[in-house]
Amino acid sequence: MGTSRFIIGFKKEVDMTEMFKNKEFKEILKSSNCKKCWSLCNCHNDFHFDICSDDNDSFLFDDENKYVFEFFETVKKEELEDRFKAIQGTIDLIEDDMPVSFFPNSVASLSDNKEVKTPFGVINYNSKSTKLNGEGVTVAIIDSGIDYKHPHFSGNKSKMKFGFNFSARDYTQIFNFMDDNGHGTNVSGIIIANSTKNDDPEGIAKMVNLLSFKVNTRTPEKRVYISNVYNAIKMAYHLGADVINNSWYIDDGKQSGILNQLFEELADSACILVFGAGNRGQDINRTYPQNTGNTIVVGGLGFDGKKIESSDFGEKVTVWAPAENISTTKKMTGSRNPSILTEKVTGTSIATPFVTATIALLKQKNKSIKFEEVVKRLQRGNKVLLDKDTGHYGYILDIIKTIN
Repeated sequence: MGTSRFIIGFKKEVDMTEMFKNKEFKEILKSSNCKKCWSLCNCHNDFHFDICSDDNDSFLFDDENKYVFEFFETVKKEELEDRFKAIQGTIDLIEDDMPVSFFPNSVASLSDNKEVKTPFGVINYNSKSTKLNGEGVTVAIIDSGIDYKHPHFSGNKSKMKFGFNFSARDYTQIFNFMDDNGHGTNVSGIIIANSTKNDDPEGIAKMVNLLSFKVNTRTPEKRVYISNVYNAIKMAYHLGADVINNSWYIDDGKQSGILNQLFEELADSACILVFGAGNRGQDINRTYPQNTGNTIVVGGLGFDGKKIESSDFGEKVTVWAPAENISTTKKMTGSRNPSILTEKVTGTSIATPFVTATIALLKQKNKSIKFEEVVKRLQRGNKVLLDKDTGHYGYILDIIKTIN
């Protein structure tokens, strides 16, 4: 027997204290084999409401009236809507709490010495020439956490303002955002690394205030859901994030109502969402939320200035950035080779922080700059033919042209 998870939003005027005491409501849940429920904004199902209990803990209730329900049987949305007809007037939305996927990076072998030397004005960007370093700007990274003990981050410890673990198994671990995967550390290095040697990678916006949200993990049985990334984005926004870096997606043309609402809320603000296009070599037309048109989407470039074979593509890719054998910080805590501090990484996930960092530089000059203007700035780079087989053109990231 499978399990099902749904996000149910109740109308704002509904008193949820009374709702969870309502016998009819509880009978519907029991008959549907619903065993657990927790507030969407509560982040973790470790603190959940026992449907069979008459005790309603105060942590369950929030001003959004949105809750996650876990059913110990396979239930379809249509079936659930039918069962809830008796209280239909109290409900705003019912949607699947779908699992989301993260794009992996590929790590080059130690013998592979190919590396981008001057990728289109990106890696050779010199902060001394513009006096921009991201200071005063807050960047959130929704990923696998960060190896905050890494020497290349040590000089920036005061800039790591907050971390939270949405993949924690219980509440004792919610502030443990140490990276156990490596992906988040790779991404973070492009933005905030302090080089210790001349040939080490240097962060493009290394003085930003960093928020690290651990959602992805290397634990195979630990799945990531819409409710997890919703909470991470929501928390980042409320903590003042100016830019939010993402490497996740939902496939097969599916969409999320609550995420769309949140994206609209952010679009009205000056908070910018940045997403990697993906590493499957396909059109992003059916990849959510990259296909919505209200996020910055980053494609991956190779040494030759063309699309890397694995990069997803399409008209909704905003800008293209270096993505092949990029040197960046390597997770060292718990590693078999803790003395090796960097590695070369390929994939759109490593292209994405180049753009996130560039937007941080823009925000340092103008905090109120919004999505439409950011897109125009990012597309000041050259427009080139990226793939002769598909005839696809794209704009190449040029940091200097973007920020001036």
